[in-house]
Amino acid sequence: VRFFGRRFRVAPLFLVVSVLVLSGVACIAFIMSAGSVLVSAAIYETMGFTETMYFIAALFALAAVVFGLLPLSRSAAGRT
Repeated sequence: VRFFGRRFRVAPLFLVVSVLVLSGVACIAFIMSAGSVLVSAAIYETMGFTETMYFIAALFALAAVVFGLLPLSRSAAGRT
């Protein structure tokens, strides 16, 4: 394997770790998104359409709060 001009017989450890972490995050994201669909379907079946929309609005509000609390560096905020 060639990486930045250097030759390795096996992949460098940080590449293996990063691939494992990214695949784990993707797997968790898939499970959570599939679970959200099942929860909203159950809410729709038991309570109705309006409560399902409240659930979806709550998910969007939770996402806004989480992203609002994330620290941004100066360059990520558009300032250089």
